[in-house]
Amino acid sequence: MKILLVSFHFPPARAVGGIRPARWARRLPEFGVQVDVVCGPPYGLSDEPDPTRHRLVPEASEIHSVPAAWILGRNPFDVPPPGAVVPRAWWKTRAYVEWLVMTRDWAWRWGAAAARRVEALLDGGGYHAVVVEGPPFPSVIPTVRAARARGVPVVLDARDVWWVDETARSPWGVLHPRRRRLLWWAALRDEVMQTADHVVFTTPDMAELLAERFPASAARFSCIPNCFGAVDGAEVLPAPAQGQPVRLVHTGSLAYGRLEQAAALIEAAGAARRAGEADVELCFVGGDAGPLVDVAREAGVADRVDIRPWVTSEEAVRLQREAHGLILLQPPHMVETRVAVPAKLFDYMERRRHVLGLVGTGPASRLIDELDLGVSVPTESLEGLVAGLGAIRRRIQAQPVLPPPSPEYSEERSVARLADVLAGLGTPETSPV
Repeated sequence: MKILLVSFHFPPARAVGGIRPARWARRLPEFGVQVDVVCGPPYGLSDEPDPTRHRLVPEASEIHSVPAAWILGRNPFDVPPPGAVVPRAWWKTRAYVEWLVMTRDWAWRWGAAAARRVEALLDGGGYHAVVVEGPPFPSVIPTVRAARARGVPVVLDARDVWWVDETARSPWGVLHPRRRRLLWWAALRDEVMQTADHVVFTTPDMAELLAERFPASAARFSCIPNCFGAVDGAEVLPAPAQGQPVRLVHTGSLAYGRLEQAAALIEAAGAARRAGEADVELCFVGGDAGPLVDVAREAGVADRVDIRPWVTSEEAVRLQREAHGLILLQPPHMVETRVAVPAKLFDYMERRRHVLGLVGTGPASRLIDELDLGVSVPTESLEGLVAGLGAIRRRIQAQPVLPPPSPEYSEERSVARLADVLAGLGTPETSPV
């Protein structure tokens, strides 16, 4: 069997969204599935790739990299420096006009360009199915349409929940740019949920949420959780002696409210230290963490907070291994918190460190409790966070290293599930398209 995997995010790009499709491409050949890839540029949405992620690119696959097609030639993430007055004013003017006038965004434009490559490959023959990855969700639609037009089965792997506030369907929505875009998103979602041959979600909660909205399609929904890869051995820092701080590390994005969560945790660390509940050293890696420096100083723990910029994936792993415990952030206001488990948790499983999860009360919290991975803080009040810091310290003191994680979430099990989905699409060996 031979499939085409379409994903904007793919190594060596920095985005964590490229890890799951890279696993599919690397491991599916073990199940008799050859994988070729259509992906975004190697730098993704950043200025440069992660040089340590080249090792994740599968050697057996043909990689077709499609450049990002920016609106008016402008990368929306590339903001001129503050001192560049004229370029910055021009950038803001164009950005506002595009936001006001245009509904389709950069993700759609990349998806259309990728679909043209997909069409050429499918027309060349030999592919039995297409697996398309989302997000970014608008980019999946042109590929789904191209595959369906050629009679090729298509699977959507929805790594995040594709959910739209249904109140945006007001007839007046078209008058507001944000609501107009939400209406567009809702229409795209409705189309793919009803036309894809199979839709894969990462949690049962996510599948159930969309099944309520699309009951006629629910029989084509399934769940393949994110997974962990190679697990570390039992080597770990010894538990800190009495009077020494516990080192907790967060690696990854601080966007979408995670910066505020990190600030609240720093304030709690200060309160815990003053109360004698726990002495912790916090390290935050990745993103714009500059504001946390002032928070640490005001909380009286400037000597216990380590702020670092973006690092390579290999450096992030090194910092995780040098930690006593790992911090997982998932803002409570996001719909993902109610139905999704951050992929970062499965990376943390590989390290066998205790996890301090600021993840609300959704599936991430349940998984932490079910697998006894650490401490889940249900509320982010100061008292709750202080109690969580004390609990994680006691766990680390009692058992510095966790047992190997459950094989239910292993890479082998995850890839085997996708292989089963592909096998269930029909008998492609006898009828390649």
